[in-house]
Amino acid sequence: MPKSLTKKEKMERYRNLLYLLEKEIAISSSEEEALRIIVERTKKESETGLSTFWWCGFYIYLKERSEVVLAESNRPACSPLPVAPRTGGVVSDAVLTEKPIIVSDVSSYPGHIYCDTRAKSEIVIPIFNSRDELVGVFDADSDELGSFDTVDREWLIRILEPLRRFSFAPLISHLSATLEGKNEV
Repeated sequence: MPKSLTKKEKMERYRNLLYLLEKEIAISSSEEEALRIIVERTKKESETGLSTFWWCGFYIYLKERSEVVLAESNRPACSPLPVAPRTGGVVSDAVLTEKPIIVSDVSSYPGHIYCDTRAKSEIVIPIFNSRDELVGVFDADSDELGSFDTVDREWLIRILEPLRRFSFAPLISHLSATLEGKNEV
């Protein structure tokens, strides 16, 4: 968080972001469109004062493959990633525990996977579908240590809540088929 931004100011920026996103997500026609909207808006807002979301994106959980696949992001990242105890880093741990994780210093996180060595801190928030099933995670990295805190966690959970209206089945099916096609080559 920039030094000049107070906790109250940060919460107000998240409140404004949530207001904008709720309207846009409500009229989005698919989960893919909703994910894109969240990534674009969150990245844009981080440039104006929220925690430094140097990278942010959504990984979708492919349970039958025991991995997550990048579905939307503001720049390239590692994908797919394994989901298994102590082998998949922060994203894997958030999928396995179905709980948000804040890492102030990724170099001290056991099993952290470096997609880009500029990443210094990270926050991962699980996302759930209309049947309360875990379908993926929102992942954000910062190039600053200690960039994320409980304010980010609580507001990101609120921001992601409208995604529950989607089943995510079409996206999961599409990503699974895409990976199957790559494995056959």
